[in-house]
Amino acid sequence: MSHATTSSTFWAVSATGVESVAPSEERISGLRTDDLEMTVFSVGEGETILLTRRRLAMLVDGGSGMQHTNQQLGDALRNYILAKHLKLRAVVASHPHVDHTNAEAVVLTLATPDILARKVAHFDNGTRRDKQIVQSILGAINTLTDRAATTAVPDNSPQAFRLSNDVKTRLFATGRDGRGDDYKSVFMFVRFREARLLLTGDAYKRYEQKLLAVGVLKPLMTAHVLKITHHGSDGGTGAGFVKNCRPKIAVASTAEAADHRLEASVKQRLGSRCRTFDTHSVGGDITIRTDGRPVVAGGSDVLYEVEIVRPGRLMPHA
Repeated sequence: MSHATTSSTFWAVSATGVESVAPSEERISGLRTDDLEMTVFSVGEGETILLTRRRLAMLVDGGSGMQHTNQQLGDALRNYILAKHLKLRAVVASHPHVDHTNAEAVVLTLATPDILARKVAHFDNGTRRDKQIVQSILGAINTLTDRAATTAVPDNSPQAFRLSNDVKTRLFATGRDGRGDDYKSVFMFVRFREARLLLTGDAYKRYEQKLLAVGVLKPLMTAHVLKITHHGSDGGTGAGFVKNCRPKIAVASTAEAADHRLEASVKQRLGSRCRTFDTHSVGGDITIRTDGRPVVAGGSDVLYEVEIVRPGRLMPHA
C-alpha cells in the first residue's frame, strides 16, 4: 500500500447550521484525545464502518460487492483493529446484502482474544432464511459461543446498547418496505455528550417514511451527522427523512456503479446547509471525529473534525 496522506476540516455544528472553523492546536489536541470516531472506509461497491471510543470498537456492516475481495477485506479489518489495539464490542449487520456484510464472517472467523471484548453483541434484522451470508455469519458466531451472541432487532422497539459508558446507541427497525427483508435495514442512533449521529444501512424512501410514522422512532432520526442511506442512490434519503433528520454533515460509502454513487438529487435534498462527503469523490476513507463538546466553552455548537485519508487503508484500489 502506498503512503497515506491526510487532510482535515473542522466544523461548528448547531441546530441551525454548520460553519467552517479553525480551532487552536490545544483545542484540536483535546478533541483527538477524548473523542468518538466514525470511520467510513473506502471499499468500492460496499460499506464498512467502524465506530471507536478509546479502545472500544463497533463494526457496522463490513462487505464489498466484489466477492473475491471479502477475504482480503476481512483480513484487513482484523489487522486494522489489531494495529489500533482496539477491542471489538459489537457487530451490526444492517441487512443481509453481500456488499454490506460479506466480510463480517471472515472477521469473526479470524477473531482472537486480541481483538474481542469479553462479550461481543451481534445485531441484525432477524432474517433467518436459507441464505449463505446469514449462515456464514451465524456459523462464525457459533464458534464463539462463550464470547458472542446475536440479537434480532425487533420492529418498532429500539434496542439500547452502550459502546462505552458515555456512548449510547439505539438500534431500530420496522416492517418490510415492499421489497422484502433484504431492505429492512437496522438504523442506529448514536449519542455522545452533545453529539448525535445516525447510521442507516440501505433504505428506500418508503421504508424511511414507515420509520418516521412510528412515534417512538421519529426522535431517533434527528442528528448532526448522517450516514446517507443506500450509498447515495436516488431511491433513498427522501425529502421527508431529511426534513426530520436535519443533518449538518453527511457521508456516504460510494463507487462509480449505479446505485452506489452519490446522486445530485440526494445532495439537493440534503441542501446547502449540509456538508456532504463520499468515499469515491474524496478517493479514500472518511473519519468523522468529535468530543461532543462546544467549539468554545459555554457555546451551543459542537465541534466536529472531518478527516480524509487517501488512499483507503483497507482496499486502496477501491
